[in-house]
Amino acid sequence: MSSPYLLQSLWPQQPYGNYTPVLTPGSSATTMAPGPGTLPSTSRITPTTLANGAECFAIEVPNQFTSKLSALLPFNATMPGLQGLISKLLIDGSEATRRYLEDLSTQGIDASLRPTQDGLLFSVSGPQGQEGHLAQIALHLLTRPTIDPNEFEKIKGNLIEEQKQTLSRPISILDAAVRKRLFGPTHPYALSSEECIQALRKFTLDQVLGYHRQALALPQQIRWMMVSPQPASHQVTLLNQAVQASGFYASPYQPAWPLPGVPSLPTAADTRRVLVAKEGVNRAQVLYAWRTPPENHPDYPAYQLIQANFSSPSSAFYKVIRVERGLTYTPIPLYDTFRTGGYFGVISDVDFNTIGETMKAYNDTVTEILKTPITPQQVASLKNMALREVREHLQSTWGITKHNTNRLSRQLSPETLAEAEWALQRVTPQDVQRVLDRYFNPKNNPPVVGILAPQAVLSKTFPGPAAEQAQM
Repeated sequence: MSSPYLLQSLWPQQPYGNYTPVLTPGSSATTMAPGPGTLPSTSRITPTTLANGAECFAIEVPNQFTSKLSALLPFNATMPGLQGLISKLLIDGSEATRRYLEDLSTQGIDASLRPTQDGLLFSVSGPQGQEGHLAQIALHLLTRPTIDPNEFEKIKGNLIEEQKQTLSRPISILDAAVRKRLFGPTHPYALSSEECIQALRKFTLDQVLGYHRQALALPQQIRWMMVSPQPASHQVTLLNQAVQASGFYASPYQPAWPLPGVPSLPTAADTRRVLVAKEGVNRAQVLYAWRTPPENHPDYPAYQLIQANFSSPSSAFYKVIRVERGLTYTPIPLYDTFRTGGYFGVISDVDFNTIGETMKAYNDTVTEILKTPITPQQVASLKNMALREVREHLQSTWGITKHNTNRLSRQLSPETLAEAEWALQRVTPQDVQRVLDRYFNPKNNPPVVGILAPQAVLSKTFPGPAAEQAQM
């Protein structure tokens, strides 16, 4: 078996061998928080800058048993598969790393990495009072990974197989085709599984580690966030100590080139009908999808209420397509929000001979929604649903981290429970009606309509050159 890949090309002045950080508690107080049933008071967010220029948010949340440290690393947004490959490599790149993480788990400490649209999100959590230890672990895993070249090929193969599985699912196939019309064929928000497979096959270990080195050579673009009951100033002190002990990351000597960001979206979506031929399926898939606002847009709070309504079992889509017309078992909502935009879609699994009827049902539903004034009582009900979810999230270390790491990945600052509540509470019925008209009225924002079925069914349902022109 080959020896672990020593990242001397990544950090040539500090080969680390079998380095393991000292597993000792930090200097924080170890007094346990009050028992179950005690709700935390409002969290307090302190934005600051670490000694190496990295942006940091220290979130002080009283009455919590656990603390969590997260870091968002920038990567090339236009390279499909890169973030997923690096995240697997750093956390599962050698038997030594797996043993190290297993040992941490016995101490109640968990570490994870996951890809975002244009970055990599690292998180480590553990008992409160261990914040200094968590910072050491984070810097160790990010800046001194132990990589086995054989594991690299195995991880790459597994990721390729996962993408192949996605390619076998009709919903995923149609969703990817529709995204290309919503966001443009080469935009990162529309990259397909097939494109990820092609990119993954070409990556070498040296290339992947080079991209990781590049991310660490841009500390000003890395965003840190600690959620803990400890005072914010103490959180920052412990994180700065770990950063300064990390060598390369504390003061990068590797020259850095600018990372390409997320490209602008087209002014409007390509709303030609998307026909996807797929043999061997027993039913058709019909998807209507709309471009929606990003989280930093003034329309977003009202859109949140609309999304919650459209995604619920009591939505108008469910009522018309399922209950009244019996065209599908259940319409499935598909939605996501990215840094510069988002989308909402509803997909239905239907008989081949009801494709046209299903499309009419979608159109009738949207027409009915737009012409029916929304009442203050409906808005109040939607607010209660949304606020319940926000309050559940923003009253625990886990929930605050999840909510705000999503915001960090979209280049937004963390927010408190009070700020999130205020954004929703101020939405009026007029706001909801206006946002409905702006994003779901076909005159203002035409939907992209996608249909997946065997070629013979598509040709029969959509005869003529227009269908051929729209063929995927």
